[in-house]
Amino acid sequence: MPSLPRHLLLLTLLWALATLPGLNSVGLINWQESTRALAAHEMHQRSDWLIPTIANRPYLAKPPMFYWCQLALCKLTGQPPTEHTLRYTVALAGLAGILLTYLAARSTLARALGDEPAREHLAQRAALWSAAMLATGILYLRSSRTGELDILLAPFTIAAIWTAAWLFLNHHLSLSRKLLPITLGSLACAAAALTKGPPALLPIAIGAAGGAVLATLWRSDAFRPSAYHIRTLAAIGAALALLASLLVNRAHISSSHTWLGAALLGACGLTLGLLAPILANPRSILDAARGLWRTAIIPMLAIGAAALWSWSRAVESRLGPEVIARTLNQEAADNLRLLSPDAPIQNFEAIAYGVGAGSFACMIALIWLLAKRPRIHPAWWFPLAWLSLSLFAFSILGRGTGRYLTPLWPAIAILGGIWTVRAIRDLTIGRHLARILCAAILILATAQSAWYTFKRPLAEGQRSPRDLLAELLGPPHNTDPTRLVALDFWIASLDFYTGRHVEPISDLGPWIDYPHDETPLPDLVARLRADPTLTYTLLARATPAPITDALPESSIHLDPLTHLRDAGLTIEEIPLASNFLLDRQRTQVKAYRLRSVP
Repeated sequence: MPSLPRHLLLLTLLWALATLPGLNSVGLINWQESTRALAAHEMHQRSDWLIPTIANRPYLAKPPMFYWCQLALCKLTGQPPTEHTLRYTVALAGLAGILLTYLAARSTLARALGDEPAREHLAQRAALWSAAMLATGILYLRSSRTGELDILLAPFTIAAIWTAAWLFLNHHLSLSRKLLPITLGSLACAAAALTKGPPALLPIAIGAAGGAVLATLWRSDAFRPSAYHIRTLAAIGAALALLASLLVNRAHISSSHTWLGAALLGACGLTLGLLAPILANPRSILDAARGLWRTAIIPMLAIGAAALWSWSRAVESRLGPEVIARTLNQEAADNLRLLSPDAPIQNFEAIAYGVGAGSFACMIALIWLLAKRPRIHPAWWFPLAWLSLSLFAFSILGRGTGRYLTPLWPAIAILGGIWTVRAIRDLTIGRHLARILCAAILILATAQSAWYTFKRPLAEGQRSPRDLLAELLGPPHNTDPTRLVALDFWIASLDFYTGRHVEPISDLGPWIDYPHDETPLPDLVARLRADPTLTYTLLARATPAPITDALPESSIHLDPLTHLRDAGLTIEEIPLASNFLLDRQRTQVKAYRLRSVP
């Protein structure tokens, strides 16, 4: 069997071992996967593929690509959206990212590793190591098992940067031979933009443009240090050190953790500042522009932005411009954290283990590049820029959430694969190293598969309301889902598993993490008193909620049902065998029958 189909089959089997067992062993747990599942469910119910909704109200925090993928899978299976649909969508996206990583590394590294005839074999091995390490990466595998949309960005980002790198390396080809890759790259940019908006295009732009510019300038005189360069870098370093100090003092925090974050921000800015003197002369600018033009990344990004704009305009025509503006402002407030000292620390922590063995190999690769200074082929600059410059951008602009780095995991895996094949070939312990890495990959795949299958249901299964709602709605209780309410909490999985909107009731104040207004508790009491025949089923904490900034100590009752009892309602606890825990598994939720006293 030729190497390509054999390697793809091997990677698919590795993905199946690591990802498929126990894929649905627990129900919907966190906010992200619950909202993504519910939005797709409501779009399916309304037969509306344009506007995502939560509780039948527009929910535009993210574009609809993730929901479209779920709906497309439903079309293929002929079934309505379920948690299985959500989980298989992300699992297949993870597989696509693994296979595209292999294909991208194999094609772009074919001329970057050794000389004929060995280079083709080395490129195949590097691609196989890269994809295998990605398949067993800890955070990559987690994203492939939970319904978070960031995993969709991995294959789209790989495809777009791969296209740009291929066009750069094959710029001598005719335009007719470039049209198909440009089309595929444009579609990848459009899909990424429709998955997560403008932030999804950031690593694509940085990886493609940064790789092309650095590859073009590396062999020119631009990288030769001069007194001007040194003075410029010293000035940038001093300014960034001052900025870091001001940032820490302004925050009134003197912890080593914050100082370390400020120092990392300074290092990020100092590294980015290196490009300023390099591009200080017109010749470098022209060379960089020529390299950038070869990638065709600008028109591809423009098509991606146009796709997002077209969807936004379609939504605006139905809902009005104020809805789009309000959503954009909310998303910027939630996700944009300029110069946050915590962001680089959390990002570097995620990088250190996110791709498992690939993270270790990548760190060794970076040290090897700095120490040995081998001849760097232009193809290497694309994963280098993709990882380093994107990491700097996320550290300077973001809030340090590990899952936001999902589009960077393939770059880490590719760099790790490059070092692995070179080390196996050049080191005297190369064969032993290959055996160790093979064992590490198999152990990671098996251990994570076993944890998600057997251990995770015990450790986290009670964070999902799936079992409790199934028991409550089924015999012998046969609860009417239209009379189900939740006191001082709401999660999208309640609506998803009941198939109806579970009304959130607010007693402690408007602090519930809910996209719309809650019903005040007095309104529910008045409703029950007006009709004594009504019976509601209430989901409420069995003990007081933990004190938070949004929920001060003064508002906590010794009994969460205090006001209901004070209002004279009859409260009867429903005995259930299933457990559902809130507040990071610190608080149990129980079900109660509510009636008005005759």
